Amino acid sequence: MTAAATIYAAYIAAGRVEDGKEAAWMDRALKAAFRIAKVTDETVQADQELD
Repeated sequence: MTAAATIYAAYIAAGRVEDGKEAAWMDRALKAAFRIAKVTDETVQADQELD
């Protein structure tokens, strides 16, 4: 959730979120955060996975 909130805040700061479109931009931020988490999970290996 923190990543999604940060991404959403960046959209707001960049002036991309128009009045009435907040929910769509929140969804976009959540999807972006999920993709980042998924790629990170697929890329990073725990020590146990290497043995």
